[in-house]
Amino acid sequence: MRGTFKAALAVSAFAVVAAAHAVTFATYAYSAPAYTLTAFGGGTTDFDGNAAVYAQVGGLNFVTDEVSLSAGAPAGGGFATTGTVKLTSANGSTLLGDFDGTAYDGGSPFASFAGNVAFTGGTGDFAGWIGAGTASGSFLLPGVGTVGDTYDGSLNIGGTAAAVPEPASMATLGLGIAALIRRRRKSA
Repeated sequence: MRGTFKAALAVSAFAVVAAAHAVTFATYAYSAPAYTLTAFGGGTTDFDGNAAVYAQVGGLNFVTDEVSLSAGAPAGGGFATTGTVKLTSANGSTLLGDFDGTAYDGGSPFASFAGNVAFTGGTGDFAGWIGAGTASGSFLLPGVGTVGDTYDGSLNIGGTAAAVPEPASMATLGLGIAALIRRRRKSA
């Protein structure tokens, strides 16, 4: 019986460690066009970027990077920018995140953004994944923007993410540890 408890404990510990293994990655994307102006005016400017990955580093096989940005002001210096990030793998699994950063109007025709990403979960292979990273990009912004305009640009997203251990795995580990402690106390 003692061997069974030890085996159960070892298996549950392995499951938790495997689930919590963090993966660091970086994706670099470029597409023409990479960005679409989806809203303009009312104190905010919204861009939606969707680019195909052409190079990557790390163990995650992402094939597209997407970022949707809402800038706090249409132009001038640096301004607060929030949004969402979505990375899609070859099998359709997605890793999702929230972006918080700054956009910069470098003077027409150049604009850029940079900031932090909090990964909040995903679908498929990345369900329950969390972590932190960064996102940045730049694009040409010629003349006065009009909703529906598209722009060439680059998009870089990277960071570290890991699966959150499932409650069942944690419960199994806890029960295994409790049983092992109780058994040791009985034998002492």
